[in-house]
Order: sequence, then structure tokens, then C-alpha cells
Amino acid sequence: MSRDNHDNVIALLATFKHYGETATGGLTRLVYDAHWLQAQQAFIVQAKAYGLTCFIDPMGTVYATTPTRNADEPVILTGSHMDTVINGGGLDGQYGVLASLVAVGELLAQYGPPQKPLGVVAFSEEEGSRFPTTFSGSRWLTQQFNGQDNKLRDTQGVTFDAARQQAVAQLATLVPMRTTPIALAAYLELHIEQGNILNARGDELGLVTAIVGQRRLAITLTGVSNHAGTTPMIGRVDAVAQAVALMHELYQQLPKFDGLRHTIGQIMVSPNTANVIADAVQFSLDIRHEQQALLDEVTRFVMAQVAAGGGKACLTTDISATPLSSVLLEKAAQTAAQQHVRVHKMISGAGHDAQVIAQSGVPVALLFVPSDQGISHAPAEATADQQLIQGQAILQALLYQLGYQSS
Repeated sequence: MSRDNHDNVIALLATFKHYGETATGGLTRLVYDAHWLQAQQAFIVQAKAYGLTCFIDPMGTVYATTPTRNADEPVILTGSHMDTVINGGGLDGQYGVLASLVAVGELLAQYGPPQKPLGVVAFSEEEGSRFPTTFSGSRWLTQQFNGQDNKLRDTQGVTFDAARQQAVAQLATLVPMRTTPIALAAYLELHIEQGNILNARGDELGLVTAIVGQRRLAITLTGVSNHAGTTPMIGRVDAVAQAVALMHELYQQLPKFDGLRHTIGQIMVSPNTANVIADAVQFSLDIRHEQQALLDEVTRFVMAQVAAGGGKACLTTDISATPLSSVLLEKAAQTAAQQHVRVHKMISGAGHDAQVIAQSGVPVALLFVPSDQGISHAPAEATADQQLIQGQAILQALLYQLGYQSS
């Protein structure tokens, strides 16, 4: 791969979609799997072609920075995550990474090293698709990573730590490892909206003022495993029956909380055999709201319901409702106005690495381009090429202002 053959974000997106493309045109790239490794390696190759300095951290996050005399100088960082959901789209996360790479690479090629160092990041993981944890890459960068994640297992029984070590060791053959987090002056993330607000309004760019709070729980019900044909119905302790009853109750009660968005999206049954009564069921519950107080109330309610149903709940994601930088928001608005782009200020209902970084005290801006029909996390996820290029151009202009013009 060379810069000459991949000189715009559309071409890069087409190339990177090969790393995990599914039969239905989607993308499956789970943290630390073979396709994830291919994508991170390809990112390194492309970043080096732009003349950027690459390194990784212990999570497998890849950084590509402009030349600087002081390795500890705070960086204006931009990017997103490289992992996907199972059979997701080709833009979520990946667009932000590659648009940032083009923006910073082109600025360096045209203007040379900036006054303030710029960096591109391809976070290792954000989605939580392989292990029951999210934002592990940005949590490590902001020193919020909990070592307990290392013990988590995927559906094949592989631990987070084992998968991480194996993948990171391969990346470490290409670039140096930095074991302490870099300092951040600001963080900018460009993303598809993952909703239909911009598309319905006819606006071209979303400027995010705040991101909703998000909590994700892993809920476990325990039964007694036995033969499906020889065990009488009376006296069975069936984990599936318990889980179904609890899920039904949650679906009945949670809509009573105004504005709450709740999703049960993952269910795992043990031993997952047709002729054996299940001895355990674990399912996820994702809850989101822009008001932290209501999110706290819902969490307490769910915990009580789980306990009453004989289950146990473990909180795997806990992200508070987060306002973003009003200063960066205004700069982004001015940049868009100069390019005659129609903007809409909005709240994000989806969690992003931007939220984790903002909670660490770093100034953060989150920009959205429209999603066709509001579809995301699915093979049909799409945005017009012109809108993708326009989003990258606005990001590039904003990075020029911050890195080259700021005193």
C-alpha cells in the first residue's frame, strides 16, 4: 500500500473494507482478531507513507504523529476506533480513523510540521463486540482502564489479556511500543451520525454539544444442567426460563422511564446444546439517557429486578452523560460556515471514544456527517462520497487552525 495509490478517504475506505468483509457486504473486525490485526498493520503502512511517526500502546492502539522535538508535548489528537460490531458497516469508526489520517497526512505534506503536534489514533476497541467491555482503548489512554478487563472471556473462552498480548506482540514487530499515555491538548472525532436527524433535516454536518450517559450490564441467571428428555418439567431449574421471565419483565417496565433507550442485544446460553437444560444464561442490557440522574434511577431499578429474579448483574460499561467543548464547537461552526456547510447542533445518543476522553478533562469536539436513512451497525450503513469528503475537509481545516495557526 502506498500513499500514491490511496490519496483520498474514499479509496482508503474501499481498501480497508477488505479486512473483515462479510458475505453480505458488512464488516466483522473484532478486537485482536486476524482482520483487526490486518487493519492496524495497514494503517501503520499508510501512516508511514505520509511521513508520520507511528507507535503503539499496550492495548494495541496505533498512533501516527507529526514530527516533534519533544515526545512529551501535548498532542492535538484525532481519530476513532478500528474494531466493528459483528456484520457491521464499513464506516462506523473506520471513517473517522481514515479521514483523520488523510487530513493530518495532507497537512504535513503541504505545510510541513505544525506549531503544535498533530496525531492520528486508531483505537484498539470501542464496540464491546468480542468481550463484555467497551472503550478499552480510550480508557487506557486516559488512565481509566480497569485491569479486571483482562480476565474477561469471549464466546470461545479466550481471555482479553491472552488475545491482547498475542495481537500486540505482532504489531510490536512493526513499530515501537510506548507504555505511558501521551499527553493530549485536544481530541477531535469525525463520525457518521448513526441516526437520521441530519438526513431528515437536510443538514450536512452535526456539531455535538453532549453525549448521553450509557451503562451496560451483563446479567446472569443460573440453573441446573440435565437431560432434556429424562428430566420432568416439575422441579427443573432452567436458566433459559428464568432469563426469559426477567427479560419480559424488563421490556414491560423500562418503557415507563421517559426518554430511556434500552436494548438487550447479546444472549449466551450454556452449554448451548439442543437436548440439555441450560445451566446458565448471560445477556446484555444497554441503557442510555441524557440525564444522569434518571440513568442512576434506572440502574437501581434494574439491579432490584435482577435480584428479585434470582440473577446477578455486573456493570461492564459506565459512561456518564458528558458535555463537550463549547470552544472547539464554536471553532468547528466557524470552519463549517467558511465552507458554506449547513450545520445542526445536537446531542449524540451513541457512545464514542470522544466521551471517555472528555471525561478526563481534555477539550473534545465530535463532528457528524449524515447517515443514509439513519442506518448504522449494519451492512446497509452508507453515506454519500461527497459528504464523506466534505467532513474530512472540515476536519482538516479545523486541524490546520488548531495546529498551524494557534499561538
